[in-house]
Amino acid sequence: MNTYLVCTTGEPQWFSIENSRPEGAAAPKTEGCMRYIPGEGFQVTMRCYEQNPALSYTQPDDPVCKDSCMECFLKCFADSPDYINVEVNSAGVMKCGFGPGRERNTVRGLGFAQPKVTVTKNDTYWQISYVISEGLLESLYQRPCHFAAGHKMQGNFYKCREEVLPPHWASWSKVERLDFHTPEFFGQLKIV
Repeated sequence: MNTYLVCTTGEPQWFSIENSRPEGAAAPKTEGCMRYIPGEGFQVTMRCYEQNPALSYTQPDDPVCKDSCMECFLKCFADSPDYINVEVNSAGVMKCGFGPGRERNTVRGLGFAQPKVTVTKNDTYWQISYVISEGLLESLYQRPCHFAAGHKMQGNFYKCREEVLPPHWASWSKVERLDFHTPEFFGQLKIV
């Protein structure tokens, strides 16, 4: 099982999403990093070296996983089955949900604002960046979400494109079936 150290200071370590599923093509080179900013939340940055990313969905909570999409799933507490998933296409359209499994509530449906995303594009890659705020996590988990060094969590990061041929599905921590909503395959995250 992969382990990723979530830094609070200094430059974050970049991870690679390299575990492509055999049901599709190899995913393009995709990398990312996560930093915990005490008092703010988790800053997530992901970058995909993909030219002409597939893009058709334009409204919040559309099924952006069918476009070219990068995703972060974060389970903040070992004693809770709930996790947040943040899925973003190359236009910055986000689907964000919370709950224990595939049938989950959207963050907007629960009455909360989605994280604000910034998109950067050039001839080589497209990149997304956003902060999953402590305030949002506290509202969702109904408990304090100020994390100290040493706090352990679980999560996974993904790159997919489902509706444009050839499709692809890839993960940071390997999944044993074509299903990203599988917390049993999440990797370990530790705040340092």
